[in-house]
Amino acid sequence: MRIDPFQAYAGGDVVDPVVTKAFLRDGLNPILEEFNCAAIICHHTPKPTRDTSNWRGSDWMYAGGW
Repeated sequence: MRIDPFQAYAGGDVVDPVVTKAFLRDGLNPILEEFNCAAIICHHTPKPTRDTSNWRGSDWMYAGGW
């Protein structure tokens, strides 16, 4: 199963551990175990709002943490 984007299905703010636990551990995990399958969950990071034209490859490693 593919869940894309995660925010659309989580039912709340994905930064809140209560929301992510309820969705992933309490909701999704039992279904995956019951049907012996896996999930690919995509969480899209924000788009850069600054000039990145001079960034090196190593600068992008932390871009998702903005």
